Amino acid sequence: PPADEHRKRRVTALLEIAVTGIANERFHPQPGMACSWCSYRTECAEWLPN
Repeated sequence: PPADEHRKRRVTALLEIAVTGIANERFHPQPGMACSWCSYRTECAEWLPN
């Protein structure tokens, strides 16, 4: 079914948040199964020593 206006606004808002975070280099770790192959693991705050 076609997306309604609420869904369109929600997706637009989420994309704006993502773009702003990327532009400001704000990356929040989300540990999970992908960590084992992630190419950013050596830079990730979750894996760096305290």
